[in-house]
Amino acid sequence: MQNSSQNNKRIAKNTMLLYLRMALLMVVSFYTSRVILKNLGISDFGLYNVVAGFITMFGFIQGSMANSIQRFISYAIRRPDEYDVETIFRASMRILIILSLAILVLAETAGCWFLYNKMTIPPGRMDAVLWVFQLSLLQLIVLFLSVPYTAIIVSYEKMGAFAYISILEAICKLAIAFLIGICTVDKLVLYAILMLTVQTLIRITYTIYCNRNISKMKIRGRCDITVARQLLGYTGWNTTSLCSEVIQVQGINILLNLFFGPLVNAARGIAMQVMGVVRNFSVNFLMAVNPQIIKSYASGDTAYTEKLVFKSSRFSFILMFCISSPIMLITDDLLKIWLVEVPPYAGDFVKLIICATIINIITDPIKTAISATGKVKYINIYISVILLMMMPLSYLFLKTGYNGRIVFILQGIANFCILFTSLVYLTKYTGISKAKYCKDVLTRILSIIIIVTLFALTMTMLLPDTTGYRALEATCILVTSIIVSFLVGMTNKEKDFIIQFIKKKL
Repeated sequence: MQNSSQNNKRIAKNTMLLYLRMALLMVVSFYTSRVILKNLGISDFGLYNVVAGFITMFGFIQGSMANSIQRFISYAIRRPDEYDVETIFRASMRILIILSLAILVLAETAGCWFLYNKMTIPPGRMDAVLWVFQLSLLQLIVLFLSVPYTAIIVSYEKMGAFAYISILEAICKLAIAFLIGICTVDKLVLYAILMLTVQTLIRITYTIYCNRNISKMKIRGRCDITVARQLLGYTGWNTTSLCSEVIQVQGINILLNLFFGPLVNAARGIAMQVMGVVRNFSVNFLMAVNPQIIKSYASGDTAYTEKLVFKSSRFSFILMFCISSPIMLITDDLLKIWLVEVPPYAGDFVKLIICATIINIITDPIKTAISATGKVKYINIYISVILLMMMPLSYLFLKTGYNGRIVFILQGIANFCILFTSLVYLTKYTGISKAKYCKDVLTRILSIIIIVTLFALTMTMLLPDTTGYRALEATCILVTSIIVSFLVGMTNKEKDFIIQFIKKKL
């Protein structure tokens, strides 16, 4: 195994490439969201989010298969005596083709029935909603059949591909925003068509890159039944928790639609977009480090696995916290600048969902370490139970008169329970001490939150409540978050590494 210094450099390089990708997409995303909301209107924007989200809720299988394939391929790279990459690819493609057909049948039957009989659709928009439903279903199948290729790119740590191909994706999304503004046809249907076209183009590009620059994988040939069974078994338990997560996420979306209508769905859609952009600061780092966690465990280097889990939990938190803390202070001001018309509750939804996501991002490296062991049954059962409890609890609170904010508060509580459940199984399966994790990770995180929060409260009490002063407060909080995170959230070795890395780049 390569020494930790070389691995750290690879992680740093891949993270920088992924941040280049994220920065480009973030700028494009904020601009296009503003233009699309303006041109679609709040009602159609909310409809697209709830209907397309209803289809993509089947994407939990895509996420589960992606995690499984990445785990097996990363393991095969380090332990070729146990697994063969092409065999894993061929088995995964066969599984995904069968699953695509099954989801197609389910969506066209149960999905259409629910759409016609249960959803709150404004008069005269049912035909457009059906088009969105069908086009989103096709988009989901395209994503399904592309999963093995993107899994190979991530497992081989070819993160530059994501950065470069994102230039094409950004150009295409800008073109969508332009076309939506000038075309006179039904803008909701046109938006769905263009989104399908872009996703198909991007996924084809990833496939071509994989075949030309990593290895040309053949779909035809004998499927290894043993590998397929292992993939299905591993995927099955991952699917249990991911299915529960999607039911929770999309179920909450449907509950908000039933209780409050499309305007609140639009607010949630805006909050999810902001959360996605902020979360990407941590996700890009985790994408770079996750293959290393799996490979280090496959090599039997538990000490390095522990180091990576602790480091990635702290760094993913730091990255997201430093970005989200100033955003949460001036959320309403940013939404007014960004959007032409801000949906009701959007500001509160953004703040609450960021808080819930911060807890979730800390847990991701722990889940990766557990998945590296292959023992994913019981952890996924417990996660599923916690997530599924969200639906009846949310319904009860909404039924008794609480507003939409309560569902995000419950989500944060659920994520907190999942964090500590994951810690228990991390210790059980890998031997990594949960007490040491709490001391080295959670104590540092809690210290950062307390110090920055006290500073923020002091600033808000001392300065006037005007837009200019809030911008000043946000800037001060950003700087304070970075300084406190560096001083409190990092070990001495990590501080030295960052200082040396910056010096070399200057």
